[in-house]
Amino acid sequence: MVDQCAKKITTSILFITGLLALLISSACNDTDRLVKAGWNKPTHISPIYVMTSDLNERSLQVVKDGVIKAQEYLGNYGPLKVFIIGTDVEAANVVAKEFCEWTYEGKGRIEECFYEDQGIEIRELAKYKSGSAYAETDGRQLSIPTRAVTIGNPPYDDPNDIGGYKVAIHEYTHIYQHAHISDEDDGIPNWLEEGSAELLAMFLAGKYEDYLNDSVKLSRELRENHPGLTIKDLENERSSEKLQKDCQECYWRLQSETGSLATVLLINQTSMDYFFKEYIPSIFYLGKEKAFENSFGFTIDEFYVTFEEFLNLTESEQLEILKPKS
Repeated sequence: MVDQCAKKITTSILFITGLLALLISSACNDTDRLVKAGWNKPTHISPIYVMTSDLNERSLQVVKDGVIKAQEYLGNYGPLKVFIIGTDVEAANVVAKEFCEWTYEGKGRIEECFYEDQGIEIRELAKYKSGSAYAETDGRQLSIPTRAVTIGNPPYDDPNDIGGYKVAIHEYTHIYQHAHISDEDDGIPNWLEEGSAELLAMFLAGKYEDYLNDSVKLSRELRENHPGLTIKDLENERSSEKLQKDCQECYWRLQSETGSLATVLLINQTSMDYFFKEYIPSIFYLGKEKAFENSFGFTIDEFYVTFEEFLNLTESEQLEILKPKS
């Protein structure tokens, strides 16, 4: 009986060891594949813009201007298609088909995208006249990996609103971030991904100082109304989805304004250029934990403690700390 148990245990250990080796090998092979495909390097291929037929040149131009501004700072990553959606559902349907064919291969997967996945989201941008936007990197699985950005209904109504331009910068920043992630399960925390994208978008749009002042006030208000909430609640997809379900406003405030403040504290350890052009690219080879520690001198968990201490300060003390270092 003892021998049989020992054999079963040995067999289980060998199975688990083999499985882990297979997973590690697959991850390494995928990283090698992405490197060979130039996933984490700039490209000479210019973005392609696809727009629904109900939109005009102004909608196209404001998005182009935002993407170009982001590329000037971050570099040109692609191949990239930017899909711009208006309010005509039938026109959005045509663009949704092109999106799915750009992002996936195989009739079954393309149809799944069109009828059950992103195709629905694109049609809903038109149906609900939404100004939502998102970056997509599902095309990373293709033999020649692709990226996509989808933006609904720019440039928005207010002539003083930088929304369409700023949103294009924000979403392109996500394209850049994900160009430097070799393993989708080892991406940067949600608060850092969203906070840094919004921060850079506001910086490049010339609204940095105003945005920081507003973020301090909104973050303090959020903390007063929800004292137990922290950016750690956005550390991964599971906890993020739970928060979004429980309190959608909390979710957006925490990942944007509060996440941006946390990003500024990290940037002030080094510089804006270092954060985006040294730290972010290092994630591809080191993974999120090691890249963070190497870049800033402490672990992510240690940073959570530091950031909580920051949030406990007065508003004037926070603003003083957030001032760019001369």
